[in-house]
Amino acid sequence: MIFVAVDIGGTFTDLIGFDDEAQTFVQAKSLTTPSELTQGVDQLHPRSGLDAGRIDELIHGSTTAINTLIERKGARPAWS
Repeated sequence: MIFVAVDIGGTFTDLIGFDDEAQTFVQAKSLTTPSELTQGVDQLHPRSGLDAGRIDELIHGSTTAINTLIERKGARPAWS
């Protein structure tokens, strides 16, 4: 099984993967593009060398979203 985690941060988008069978880790990093967050994620796939069809589990995190909430720097919601 291959497990992959991706995190979109304010500066970098990171990937860490683990191949259970081979007992190996792989990692990749790309710059985060705030106006198009998927760009950084798209760049990770070729950099990691992983075959996307073999990924069994993908976990996604967003430090950008968490920091926006914690720092209260995002747009005001309609209900506030």
